[in-house]
Amino acid sequence: MLRVVEHSLMRFGRDETGGITIEFVMLFPLLLMAFVIFIGYSMASMRSAMILDYAQRTARAYSIGYFLNEEAVRVHMNEYMWNVSTAKSVSVDVLPAPSSQVIDEYGFITIKMDIPVLRLVSVVGFASVFEGLIGISSKLQVRAPIEGRP
Repeated sequence: MLRVVEHSLMRFGRDETGGITIEFVMLFPLLLMAFVIFIGYSMASMRSAMILDYAQRTARAYSIGYFLNEEAVRVHMNEYMWNVSTAKSVSVDVLPAPSSQVIDEYGFITIKMDIPVLRLVSVVGFASVFEGLIGISSKLQVRAPIEGRP
């Protein structure tokens, strides 16, 4: 009986059928998770670039007199950041809304933006892969000289 068990174990140890399947089953979730993280990061980078470009154009519009005051610029930027961000269905109690601060001093306009990272990243709504980013915000800033204002 012992000889039969020993023979079966030896044969099992030499058998290589299904080896690739086991490697695939072990590595596929890691590759899939890496892919989702890379997609999320690229989406966040794209949205950050869009927001920075829009803030630069808004600061330029303020500097030439298109906006009357800093409050109008702040409301305009907050509305744009909300429209660009993802996870709109998530309550602001769980995830803060994007916000901006506009400062007009020393001949420059400065727009400071604070955007929760999950408002930029979310691949499939409120993806659980990124829940560790709940408390993290992306802080962006644009500064432009004021040109034709009285």
